[in-house]
Amino acid sequence: MSRELEIPWEEEYVLADEKEVALRKLLPTTEDFFFYHILHKLTTTGLPFDTATEELFVQYQKKFQYSARLKILRTRISLLKFDSSLKKSSTNTRSCAQLGEAFSVTPPTTPPQVESIGDVEEESAKHLASTLPESKYATSEFIRGVNTPAQCKSSVYGTYRKQFAYPATLLRAVSESSAHFDFLVPLLCEIFQKESDLRQCDHSVIEKVVERLTKAEMDTLRKKCPQCASNGFFVRPYLKKLLPSSELLDSPKFPDIANEVLKFVGSLATPSFQYIELLISYYLLHWYRKNGKHDSNSAKTLFAKYVTFKRSNISSKDRTGRGVFYDPFRFPGLGDISEAQDRSIIEYYLMSHFIKPKNVGMQPFDRFLDKNFLERVVAEAKLLGGADEVKWCSFLPPSNVQELKEKVQIDFVEYNQNSFTVDETVTLHTNIKNVSQVISKVFEINAYGYYIRHQKEIDTSINLDGLIASEEHVVQLESVSPFQVVSKTFEFPSINHRGVFVVELIGNGKSSRALIRKGGLHYVDSLTPEGQLLHILNENYEPERNASVWISGTSYTANDKGEVILPFAGPEKAGAKQIILSNANKDVATFSNIQRTEEKYSLTAGVALDRESLLPSVKCSVIVQPKLFLCNSKSLALSKLSSLSCTISTTVLGNNKEVVATCAELDVTEGMANFTVPFMVPSLLQSVKIDVTAKLSDQTDKEISLSVQKLYSVNQNRTSTALIDCFLRAKDGKYVLLFLGKNGEPQKRIRARVYLNHAHLKNNVHFT
Repeated sequence: MSRELEIPWEEEYVLADEKEVALRKLLPTTEDFFFYHILHKLTTTGLPFDTATEELFVQYQKKFQYSARLKILRTRISLLKFDSSLKKSSTNTRSCAQLGEAFSVTPPTTPPQVESIGDVEEESAKHLASTLPESKYATSEFIRGVNTPAQCKSSVYGTYRKQFAYPATLLRAVSESSAHFDFLVPLLCEIFQKESDLRQCDHSVIEKVVERLTKAEMDTLRKKCPQCASNGFFVRPYLKKLLPSSELLDSPKFPDIANEVLKFVGSLATPSFQYIELLISYYLLHWYRKNGKHDSNSAKTLFAKYVTFKRSNISSKDRTGRGVFYDPFRFPGLGDISEAQDRSIIEYYLMSHFIKPKNVGMQPFDRFLDKNFLERVVAEAKLLGGADEVKWCSFLPPSNVQELKEKVQIDFVEYNQNSFTVDETVTLHTNIKNVSQVISKVFEINAYGYYIRHQKEIDTSINLDGLIASEEHVVQLESVSPFQVVSKTFEFPSINHRGVFVVELIGNGKSSRALIRKGGLHYVDSLTPEGQLLHILNENYEPERNASVWISGTSYTANDKGEVILPFAGPEKAGAKQIILSNANKDVATFSNIQRTEEKYSLTAGVALDRESLLPSVKCSVIVQPKLFLCNSKSLALSKLSSLSCTISTTVLGNNKEVVATCAELDVTEGMANFTVPFMVPSLLQSVKIDVTAKLSDQTDKEISLSVQKLYSVNQNRTSTALIDCFLRAKDGKYVLLFLGKNGEPQKRIRARVYLNHAHLKNNVHFT
């Protein structure tokens, strides 16, 4: 099987034996071109740079002086020069941490450069005091200028605190900053410990700041300031850190998470969050029940407390009128539980407790549960456990006694194992009542044939008429009271291979079924130029050789690597579709869904045109870097195109008619990434339009045309009615605002309002 793949450039550069060949594919004047060329020199020849690289580095700093990757190069160079320039490195690092110049109108003579990553944080913290404003009433603008780790250390909290008359002012300033301050814990301790400071703070601001703390910081705050746990604006963010997500409710880690939440909520001085105890206790009891640990000491202790919770203050009605217990704050991971669910879990644990002969007394449950409800549940539990019928039948109405006596039960318990390996023996636990003889049958289902015929998943309602059981046994049960429930375990050693099986237990007119799946197939898909590539894997995540995929009446066979390509879907067949995965012998099959993809192509082009080269009657060059994409995500080689052309059109002042300057056919067979297209610049140039067009054929041999366009406008001042324009120019490490006329003549006595926006701050700085 052949398919066309294109390795991303970064991966190609890392894997290339000759890095220079990979570097030639970069488009000149782009940041990637500067960055990777300089990085290559650093990793191969090191310092000092040769003349060409030094000049390239100077151009990079001028053109991309605020780039994050430029800072990476500067730090790398500083590390290489660290031993020889320790003093200079520390001095320059401190200059980066000074706050006094954070919003200076005129930048420093040389931009701050991190020449070293030496341990200068403490020196920066000491130097901080000299850079702070002298006012005792500093504003939020001061804190917003903080952007270095040394300025956020807890050791400088006292320095910050001196600048603000009230801790509430500092707290609000911190909440509006994007930096993470290490001194939030001592600041919050000061606020929580003084009632006057707490009243001055907006509680929503406190909650916003507390949410930014890590759980370890929250624990430190609780330890240093226990009274914070009595405030909802601390408790709510802390609970968000503790509460599990919905995905963890069935995981083995859930009991540890739930017990930590219960411990914290139980330590709160206020009962306002008791509903959290109720919800978490319910989910934990449900977990114990589902995993067969309902008789553990932990479950018994939890249930004894669960029945004591008051439910009146958190009960409500849903849209259908059902009673529910709700979470008023809608914590993620917790859902409402209905009164029916609450009653069911209580009945289950009461039954589990009182079905044992030694448990007779109704204490302490009689203090919290309705007497009639408790007596009914206890009586039924004792009868099901084989206790004295005459004694316990007296607690139930005659109709209930007769109904309970005649009830036939063959139930699979909830804590049966959910999954089995292929070689593992299948064991099922049941509760049986009023049955003296059980017939157990095992049916092996032809899953592939069922999926083809019915186009739906197999469930326990499958029609077994006419099927012959692969295994059948008759089990005689001991004679017991018609009220008593007997626990019975069934083993099925014949289910020892891959497939889908139905286990059916029949007795006294009652039938119960269990669906057993052993093994299975799944897929991982990706896009290729030929279509959707599916990797078929078995239950051990290994490739399934010679597997097949059935979709929309057509079957596709995989190769020895478990790979199969599905052709692209037409517009009417795209979207979610059902598929059937099967092995070579068709004895293992899986019903699944797939998102079918339509064949769509798009063309993008990077265009580089140096405006300074647009001189009249001079030949200028445009660098074009086209890229072809499949479904806007998969990059394809340009060799898939049947043709690729670039047309450059120009317009001149006074004549809006476009004139084609050049039309070049670009050769896509040589694997080039960049193309240079020359054209002649006319006089009085007004605009340059670059059109890149391509053609290719899809899987049905239909020709597809793609195009992308880029427009450059020049000499705008010639058509504008404005007499003065503003220009920003970098000069000797500073920035100069120039106000020039149409002919470039300087304009004097111009009053302007300037606004400066920082990349990481919310508010701008403005001056006149």
